[in-house]
Amino acid sequence: MDYDLGLSKIYELVINADPCYAFLLDSNSYVQNLMVAAHVLAHADFFKNNALFAPTPRDVVNRMAASGERFHQYEMQYGKDVVESFLDAALAVQEHIDPSLTARRRPQQNPADRAKRGSVAQERQGRYDDLLALDDRVSSTKTDTVSGRAEVWEKDLLLYLIHHSPALTDWQRDILTVLREEMLYFWPQLETKIMNEGWPSFGLCILAR
Repeated sequence: MDYDLGLSKIYELVINADPCYAFLLDSNSYVQNLMVAAHVLAHADFFKNNALFAPTPRDVVNRMAASGERFHQYEMQYGKDVVESFLDAALAVQEHIDPSLTARRRPQQNPADRAKRGSVAQERQGRYDDLLALDDRVSSTKTDTVSGRAEVWEKDLLLYLIHHSPALTDWQRDILTVLREEMLYFWPQLETKIMNEGWPSFGLCILAR
């Protein structure tokens, strides 16, 4: 809206992929595009090296293209209104994911390593060393009846619906899975917005010198 009214201007669009895609306005001047290119390179550097972006898929463009084709097939098969109505409902809860869920699923330690770790904690005898024991606990754990695995259901509503909803059909589960993966892809950008813009701004300061 602001862009349409001329109140703001979008100079570039950068996509976190490998290779990193960048789109610049052809209405930018040469000097503007020079500065925008430096800005874009810093964004690409941030995407590549920031730890929060490490789990994000770098083939996101191909994935989204394939997902869009499947969604189109669902519209042809079940009707555009039906698919769009479900998409509207799914997008309303898209942000109800748990981005830390994957990080918490670490490989199980063998008893020797766990005992060694416990002995180290006992040696420290610090004021807060009892908190180290929390790393070995798995809270709020339920058995996933679909796959037979132990899953941690805390606040990832989409994941719970994908695995446990008795009302969803296969195509609806597919759409929810795509939307969840899309949200996981964008979540690091939500968490690092200021830092992600600060790093390119710092790069522009260097360029200006």
